[in-house]
Amino acid sequence: MRNARSPFGHRIPCTIWIGLVALLLASLAPAQQGGKLDYRWATALMEKYRYYDMAETIFKRLEKSNDKELRSLGLLGYSKLKRFEARRTTDIERRRKLNLESISRLREVVKSLPKGSKEYLEARFNLADTLQGVATENIDQINQGRVPADQVAALQKETQNLLDEAEAVFNDVVRSLGDVDPEEDKDKWSLAVQAKLYIYQVLYNKAELLATDPAKLRSSKRIAALTDAAEGLDEFILDNEAELIGYYGCLWMGKVKAALLDAGEDVKPEDVQYYYKYVYDTMTDVPLDEDSSGNMVPRKNWVPPPAFQDLAQRACWWLFQFNNTHGNTVSTIEMGTRLRNDWKRFKIEFNLFGKLAMIEYAKALHSEGRSAEALEVAANVSAGGGFAGQEADKLMSVIIATARNKESFSPSILAAGANGAYTTRNRPGKAVEAIQLYQTMLANLGQVKDAKEKAILGRTGWYRIGVCCVQQNRYLEGARAFELGYKNYNNDLLSDEEAKQKINKKMSQNWISALGTLVKATNKDPYVRSLYDEATSYLIDHPPVGAATSTDGLAWQKAENLRRQKKYDEALKEYARLANKVGEYRERAKLKIATIQYLRLYDKKEKAPGPWISVAKNFEEFKKLAGRSDATDSTQKDARKAALVEADFYIADSYLRAAKATAEPKERRRLHDLVLRATDGLVDRIKDPALKARALYDRFQALIGLGRLDEAEAIFNMMVENPPPGRILESMALSIYKRLKVKAKGMPTRNEEDFKARDAVVRKAAKAYRVWLFRKNPRKIGEWVTGYKLFYDLEDWADANEVLEKAIAKFDGKPKYAKKVKLMKRKQARCMLELAKAAYASGDKAKTEALFAKAANVYKELVGPDNKAPATILEEAAQIFGGFLAGPDRRGNYTYYPGIGEFERASKMWAKVRKYQEPKLDDPSLDAEKERRLKKSIEQARFYAVLTYYWAKKTANDNRGLQYVKKQVNSIFFKTRNQPGAPWFTPYWEWLRNRM
Repeated sequence: MRNARSPFGHRIPCTIWIGLVALLLASLAPAQQGGKLDYRWATALMEKYRYYDMAETIFKRLEKSNDKELRSLGLLGYSKLKRFEARRTTDIERRRKLNLESISRLREVVKSLPKGSKEYLEARFNLADTLQGVATENIDQINQGRVPADQVAALQKETQNLLDEAEAVFNDVVRSLGDVDPEEDKDKWSLAVQAKLYIYQVLYNKAELLATDPAKLRSSKRIAALTDAAEGLDEFILDNEAELIGYYGCLWMGKVKAALLDAGEDVKPEDVQYYYKYVYDTMTDVPLDEDSSGNMVPRKNWVPPPAFQDLAQRACWWLFQFNNTHGNTVSTIEMGTRLRNDWKRFKIEFNLFGKLAMIEYAKALHSEGRSAEALEVAANVSAGGGFAGQEADKLMSVIIATARNKESFSPSILAAGANGAYTTRNRPGKAVEAIQLYQTMLANLGQVKDAKEKAILGRTGWYRIGVCCVQQNRYLEGARAFELGYKNYNNDLLSDEEAKQKINKKMSQNWISALGTLVKATNKDPYVRSLYDEATSYLIDHPPVGAATSTDGLAWQKAENLRRQKKYDEALKEYARLANKVGEYRERAKLKIATIQYLRLYDKKEKAPGPWISVAKNFEEFKKLAGRSDATDSTQKDARKAALVEADFYIADSYLRAAKATAEPKERRRLHDLVLRATDGLVDRIKDPALKARALYDRFQALIGLGRLDEAEAIFNMMVENPPPGRILESMALSIYKRLKVKAKGMPTRNEEDFKARDAVVRKAAKAYRVWLFRKNPRKIGEWVTGYKLFYDLEDWADANEVLEKAIAKFDGKPKYAKKVKLMKRKQARCMLELAKAAYASGDKAKTEALFAKAANVYKELVGPDNKAPATILEEAAQIFGGFLAGPDRRGNYTYYPGIGEFERASKMWAKVRKYQEPKLDDPSLDAEKERRLKKSIEQARFYAVLTYYWAKKTANDNRGLQYVKKQVNSIFFKTRNQPGAPWFTPYWEWLRNRM
């Protein structure tokens, strides 16, 4: 693999982009200044703040402008934005698309400008520069192995096209400008000379592209491109020896010579080094001044100008890269030492290229066995952050991992290396790397003599190991790291930043947090729980140093844990400590002492009402005590509110339990009234969902006990909408079902209106029972039978079918339940028949057919060929064979569905139903409900016997038979005074008469 290059490798400081933008901005009229500000703001969003989406919105708006200058600014900005995004993505295809978008916008800019104008030529230069920039990035991606093997050839071809176009455009710019005198037009001269230099860069990059194929490293085509570049650069350097750009030519000559050396040409390493050293020597050569005696002496306090600094640092970076690649690390160390000393003498900071040079210097030191020095150099670069800082972090990791003398490393330098990995811990493998580096640092901590430095390094190491472990869900190791850091370094030897961040407090919080997470993850494993409790106790006795932190919260948590473990005596001691101490937990602790009295009764399942009433009164006494003083601050007010809410809940719950234990009705009613008083408005004050559900349950039970079913039902319906955790809703559902069932039994059934009112109550009971049934999922089949019968008897076919579906799925295939499951399947067939009728009435034919087919299979088997079956089965089967009347629809119309068309057989079935049912009316034991059902069955059979007979004659074209049916229907209307089948089937008869 070829050596990867930085994305800065192909460029020199280029002002062409800036110049073109400046020209466009300067040309804007006053009315266009808003667009100018938009462009500058979007550029800042992109370059400084990295708000790419916002910048893109502004650039796109400018692109749509009718003003040419503003549109050009939008295109330029959008092009730069896409290049920014392309450099930041690691996705090859996305990078390619973004680069092509950038280039496309630049082409549009070029087209929008007058040919031959200064702006046009600068835009052309920018286009070529971008083409070359994209090409060099592609080359780097291939060299770094980031391009899939099956995509390399296509990318090489695309890159070749980019470089060909860039070369053509640069040549065109040079030809268009011709020989420009810098004295006459400095800008045009600068554009022309940069274009010439970039032509030679294109030749170099073409050679580098060829080298991405190892077989072409020494190809004649590659050598020809490099030779042309070298010859051109040689002339370029001579032509511009008095200009800074000539020195950039020298740098590129070094690159070209190095490539020729790699290609096996007659080039020596000294030839390459010469150009880089020449640039550095010239840029750092202190000018001479004449002193008072006329002697020439070095100028005092001279510092290279910024442009000189840039050239010198670039020269060192490329020189060090070359030396290290070719095994000449000793030369890198010599020159690197000189660079460090010069910059120290000049009292200036390294720029990006200087930092990258220092990274190469550190690599050379490490390769020569001077790893401690290398680590120090890399750490200094890392401290500056940015791209160079990231590269330094990578190098430090390598140095520490591969050095043979780790024990000699300074802990502060090791910490710097570890810090680099820590700051990038979200990247794959970095958290593990940071842990290992901090462990190495902690192992060397004995070298540190200064107590404060030792404390800072030790505290930071353990803290960050803990953070990295927790990040990887290694909570036990993380907790252990926080514990060691806290126990060893919970002192006042803090850095200013640590004091500001209250690091000891953070350490203690993270220790508890890691163990708390582990307690939940292990389902309260006893060992983990003990670690949590030990940590809590330790922190109560050893609060964080350097942070004004109360341990009352931990003491409260400890007491709560003991209470939950039912270690009431120990819990009472902790609560008593808090109850006797002024603070936010004082009243709440007093409340908890009363609560434990409640819990002790609860645990022993106290059956007598007296103790429960006594506990309720203790809570009422607490409320009186809390009302004697005002809360002084928001924290106390919040604590007071929470305590009063809890007290009201326990008052209500205690009175409810006393009511359940009371046999005397009048006393029970009094206690239920007290429950309602305690829970009045309580729910709105409770934040905890579980406690809120329990308070609603207590109020519900009191309302049930007082017979206020409508109010109880309202609470139940609210709970159904937002089911609480646990079995509260099941209990409520069963309670409301039983009460509604009793209520329904006591309702009168004198007429049809009475039946409707009664059925409405039964329907509510059925829905409540279904809530219980589906949540409880009982094992007893009888409880499922009860569920479907409730809906079946109400003729709520969809609900009945849903219950039957679940029940059959639960019990089918178990021999023990075979008979009941068979009956369930028969009942389900009836549900499907009725649902088919409903679907037919609504116009859903597909659903009708599907449901009808399922039901038909069951009924054919039940009645057999001889129609031998009970009346209830016959009346259902008859609808399969002879159809049914569906409706009414929204317009009041009915529709006949013919079933499977065996009308004569169906008519005989209906006649049998009447024959079976009519004698039953003489039974003196019939109650009103059974009598009503029987009459309805007879009237239904009467109607359908005639209807199916009518269809049998009509299908057979028997006119005589049809006339007979018509006479029969008219006779029935006459005998019933135009109310046949009342009160259920009169509309059916009217429909039939109208059909005739």
